Amino acid sequence: CTPEQWDKNMELYKNGDTYLVNTVNNVIKQADIYVNTPPAPYFIDGGGRYLVRTERFAIKYCAFAFAVTGEQKYFDRMFTGIETASAYPDWYPSHWLDVAEMSYAFAIAYDLCYDSFTDAQRRLLRNGLMKNGIEQGCKTWRENGSVPRVGTNWQEVCSGGAGLAALVLIDEPGYYNICAEFVNHAIRTLPTGLVAYGPDGAFPEGLAYWEYASKFFFNFDKALFNTIGTDFGLSDMPGLSKTGFFPTVSVGPVNQFNYSDSNEEKGKVSDA
Repeated sequence: CTPEQWDKNMELYKNGDTYLVNTVNNVIKQADIYVNTPPAPYFIDGGGRYLVRTERFAIKYCAFAFAVTGEQKYFDRMFTGIETASAYPDWYPSHWLDVAEMSYAFAIAYDLCYDSFTDAQRRLLRNGLMKNGIEQGCKTWRENGSVPRVGTNWQEVCSGGAGLAALVLIDEPGYYNICAEFVNHAIRTLPTGLVAYGPDGAFPEGLAYWEYASKFFFNFDKALFNTIGTDFGLSDMPGLSKTGFFPTVSVGPVNQFNYSDSNEEKGKVSDA
């Protein structure tokens, strides 16, 4: 969001807006857990899954908690996570969601806490994000034309998550060309995933993956408007203007409609 939008939301939070109080306090509660948890080492389990993906939560939750409270403990844990993740040999591009999610967390931290970083800290974050995130994304697109699994939540998460990171760095000296390349790829390929919302805003993979895909896409989309002034028609695709109603028609008095890749637990939609 813009600084003006952030200030407006924080004013509402301080004045007791129920939704914002619940949401912000929940994020701070999560950050408190990570403050007392050491950073995760680089590790891939026997099934080829990237378990250090969890470090992204520590970075973005603590960045948000620091931006709200100003408490140094959150900044310290956030930056320890950034140092740790920047030193990983990669962010596991074989499972590209991991690259996108870590890139997204780095972008949130860089944007929310920019004024609190030293020049050296900003440089370390940028280098880690470029090496394991944006450069890896451009390499994938050049070689394959898209991220894997077109037409699923992968397109929104991969293009939206790493695309947000590219927008955050695009005006930094020396970064424009490669960041613009990634943003262009994201804008060009996102429609192959966004068709899933048509015609009326429902999502074929169920409520849990609707939330997962939507938060990455809509944050990227909002960032496009804030930085460039347009989303090049992405938000005009069929179903997107109605998709906010999807949870209301998918959840009943007892449970949610847990079709496709959702189950009773995965289908819960968070306040965030």
